[in-house]
Amino acid sequence: MGAILRGGVASALTLVLGFGGAARAQDPHDALREALTVESSLVRAPHPRLEGYVTNRSLYTLQNVRLHVAILDAAETTVGEASGWAFGNLFPGGRTYFVVSIPRVGASYRVTVTSWDLVSRGN
Repeated sequence: MGAILRGGVASALTLVLGFGGAARAQDPHDALREALTVESSLVRAPHPRLEGYVTNRSLYTLQNVRLHVAILDAAETTVGEASGWAFGNLFPGGRTYFVVSIPRVGASYRVTVTSWDLVSRGN
């Protein structure tokens, strides 16, 4: 579950969250098989950070969406990490903004959705 942003160019990254069919029948949290799309770009001034949006293409309303950023060097080795939150509720078909401050600039970045709270299922 990760995607890589190279350099400072905005990029659309898809994170597929899902598990087997048996888990889907048991727990709606595990049943989230649709994709969350992360678009992000590097902003250098006044301090380095990734800014962007998480888009929800599922039937679920999510909140407390937690993000992890791995800062990678040219060999794609992790040289730093950061975490943050997407702002507000993430409704079905909607998107929400995020900013994650990072301790240093890297050659690329892997942005991963690490957790969320399932609020409700839409129609």
